Parts: sequence; C-alpha cells; structure tokens
Amino acid sequence: MIGFGLGAGLTLLLNAGDPSGGLFLITWRLAVLALVFALALGAGAGILPALRAARMDPVAALRSE
Repeated sequence: MIGFGLGAGLTLLLNAGDPSGGLFLITWRLAVLALVFALALGAGAGILPALRAARMDPVAALRSE
C-alpha cells in the first residue's frame, strides 16, 4: 500500500507539470487490478514455501540444518 501510494503521488506530481492534461493515467479499475495482483503474488510467495515446509518430516528438517 505504501508503494502504491508513492506511485500515485508521483503520478500526480508528474501530471501536474503537463499542460495537455497528463501523461499517466490511474483509473480505479487499474488500481484495484494492481492491488489484487500484488496481494495474490505475495500470498503465493508465502504459501508455497509454507506448504513445502509443512510436508517435511520435522526430524529430517532439524537434522539437515
């Protein structure tokens, strides 16, 4: 959310200096799509290693360390 806010702020700042109305456009649909994609990517990056670790035998996992 912080990155999205910084990106939106930077877009507003860059568009403020453009007399033609703006070079970049952030629509609500694009914003929601970007946030959903980031959440899905983060969840996948967290769930996949957790599932792999859950399938391991605890004794074997401790022994390999």
